[in-house]
Amino acid sequence: MNILITGLTLHNNKGGPALALSLKKKLNTIFKSSKFYLAVPNFDNNIFLEEKWAEFYGFEGVVGSVGAKELLLINMHKRDVFLSFLKSIDLVVDLNALSYMDLRHKTYKQNLVNNLSIYTIRGFCNKLHTPLIRWTQSYGPFMSYITKQIVKYDLKNQKNIFVRGKGSFENIQKILPNKKIFSFPDIAIILDKKEEYYSKHLIGKKYITLSPSSVIYSKDQEKHIEDFRNIVNYIKKLDYEIVFVPHNLMSINPSLYNCDLKVSEKIIDALQMDNIHLVSQDIDVYNLKGIIANAILHIGARYHSVIASLSTGVPTIAFSWHEKYKDIMRMYNMENYVYDEKSNIKYIYGLIDKLLDNREKYSIILKNSQKKLNKDIDRNIELFMENYNELQDM
Repeated sequence: MNILITGLTLHNNKGGPALALSLKKKLNTIFKSSKFYLAVPNFDNNIFLEEKWAEFYGFEGVVGSVGAKELLLINMHKRDVFLSFLKSIDLVVDLNALSYMDLRHKTYKQNLVNNLSIYTIRGFCNKLHTPLIRWTQSYGPFMSYITKQIVKYDLKNQKNIFVRGKGSFENIQKILPNKKIFSFPDIAIILDKKEEYYSKHLIGKKYITLSPSSVIYSKDQEKHIEDFRNIVNYIKKLDYEIVFVPHNLMSINPSLYNCDLKVSEKIIDALQMDNIHLVSQDIDVYNLKGIIANAILHIGARYHSVIASLSTGVPTIAFSWHEKYKDIMRMYNMENYVYDEKSNIKYIYGLIDKLLDNREKYSIILKNSQKKLNKDIDRNIELFMENYNELQDM
């Protein structure tokens, strides 16, 4: 059986492989001896980087994904290449973690193009009668009539709709009130961890991990830098070492607007401290999780860094730019430890103190939550199979 996973990238944002590998791990127990392929963006001619990581992670191969230009027949060659590849696929699973959003800081046209690009895979699968299931994702906010209509048309025939968290559930329920909608955690909570990097560079150290975000930098600019510098200075007084764990590394044309490593470097440059360790290597997601899993505390502005800490019992403070952060923190009973645009830096100092003073208590809360959420993932898979079996009968 050939399974195509769409909606992510492997070589820059580490959330992509965290999702894909976790789903692959589960589906391998159901579809024995299946071959997994990935549809990935080919911006800046980066397909060779995607192929490198696909081989490393054990995928069969990659194909350049398609978007609004191909849907609207503006790029026929790329469209035809993708359609030809799609003919060999038995099942498509879309893992676009953020779907159909009308963001206030983007123009109407930008939101429309993005939402049409998300719909594209549905259009192509319909054309070839290839089964498609949209996996658990975050939906919304929907602010335009057209976006709502696209979402309705896309999801109307999917038996069970899977969303991440309360906010997404409410967004979908408003426009599809009669559908079966289920809220589940991000499947990356079951990602395995490895400790080669930790054992080589960090073993024996008592450290706090930090994961800033180029997404928040593009919104808040220097405030994001100053927030993390202030946090580092505060942690220094508490006698802990600091490890920066970037979760988005751009190999081609990196900048503060697309690369967490650049943001981390900018934060560190002005600090002149000797107890800071920066994970500057482009390491795999298993080892990134292993680094965070051995931390005393994690402060993350990258969603999948937060997933890595929560799922390994590490007390966590989340910097939020989207409701998905509050949703996942709520699932782990940590909703009071979210830092957003309404908060001030002194507020986060109090959160740090409280988590450090009660670390064992919160670690137990997280581990108990993980046991429950693992069962939720199993239920997610059961409902996924209901969808798949219904598609087979059509």
